[in-house]
Amino acid sequence: MTDLLTELSSLPLLENYTLQDQYHDFRRVLMGSDEGQRVLRRILEMGGVFRDHPLASPIDPYLMAVHRGERRLALSVLNAVENEPKEQPAQARRKVDG
Repeated sequence: MTDLLTELSSLPLLENYTLQDQYHDFRRVLMGSDEGQRVLRRILEMGGVFRDHPLASPIDPYLMAVHRGERRLALSVLNAVENEPKEQPAQARRKVDG
């Protein structure tokens, strides 16, 4: 377990990481190879994107919250892969009345 913690502590910082960087990284990693596409598929399956988790009886609100969180994370990953962010203009334009 110590090796994993060492690896996690040495991950790069994201201070100048833009949404455009994120989009390109997610596309490259998750859509750039068969392995990446399988990982994306598995993330979406684990998040219940293709099929809802079965409801137990009686309904457990805590388990429902867990499933909702899993789905939300999976959909966030899919959003990062599929939706390229729009570039912000360098400066705003002002409309001049005249």
